[in-house]
Amino acid sequence: MDSEILISSPIGVLAVLCAVAAFWFAVEQSTQLKFFQYVPPLLFIYATPVFLNNFDVIPHNSPVYGGLSSYALPAFIVLMLIKVNVPAAISIMGKGVLVMLMGTVGVMVGGVVSYVAVHQWLAPDAWKGFGALAGSWIGGTGNMAASAEMLGTPPEQFGLAVLADNVIYIVWLPILLASKNFADRFNRWSKVPEDRLHQMDRASAEAINVERLPEMRDYIYLGAIAIVVTWISSSVAGFLYAWMQNAYPSLQNVLTLSTWRILLITSIALSLSVTRVSQLPSATALGTALIYVFVAGMG
Repeated sequence: MDSEILISSPIGVLAVLCAVAAFWFAVEQSTQLKFFQYVPPLLFIYATPVFLNNFDVIPHNSPVYGGLSSYALPAFIVLMLIKVNVPAAISIMGKGVLVMLMGTVGVMVGGVVSYVAVHQWLAPDAWKGFGALAGSWIGGTGNMAASAEMLGTPPEQFGLAVLADNVIYIVWLPILLASKNFADRFNRWSKVPEDRLHQMDRASAEAINVERLPEMRDYIYLGAIAIVVTWISSSVAGFLYAWMQNAYPSLQNVLTLSTWRILLITSIALSLSVTRVSQLPSATALGTALIYVFVAGMG
């Protein structure tokens, strides 16, 4: 019961979640331990609220958790995607875009095949955890959270996906670091043009240096954009879902209300990325911060 919970008020729960995320990044920054290169703060940010739930420090159910899904999740998707320069990426990467898309398809197909191979030993909703994990491997933590929301991934399956993601990361990172020694030979073998590599390095450096220092009005602009896009997408998603229920009822379990909402948010945000909106500073940093608070809420 909530009367037995140490911190049960919504603002208190939100404060705990924000404090958990801040604590682990502060530990990483202050200690500079190599441990965090192999086991990133994300795992602890997710696991700590699980621990606090089990010891009745914060409740298992709170309006905050639903609020993070309804508001923080769309906001960080918008903030992250308005900085994506799709035309520039295609221009610089060239055929590398095709390789990236093939990798994306490989992850999706591999997720389905691996689930089919072992599903008889798993919970009925385990496929949602596989979907969230595939989202992470395709687009990182933010995409993992968005995929989990679209699929309606339950917290326990999301937790297993986070754990699997970090275990694979621990195994994969040393291999990735070691492969740097063979990068030149691989580039020659794959016939990557030298000018293409220089273009990618230059674009990466420009992305770091080009942003000006944010001002107060920039945060107001970012907040307004994130909220307005969320509102428009949620309103249109409700209309589209209601229409689909009548016109194509067999699809309502595939294209859910959450799926429509995330698809619309993604589409609008990517459309804004080719406008002057993409020049607003600190959008990525602010969006990333929201991701970690959201992950803490999933715990």
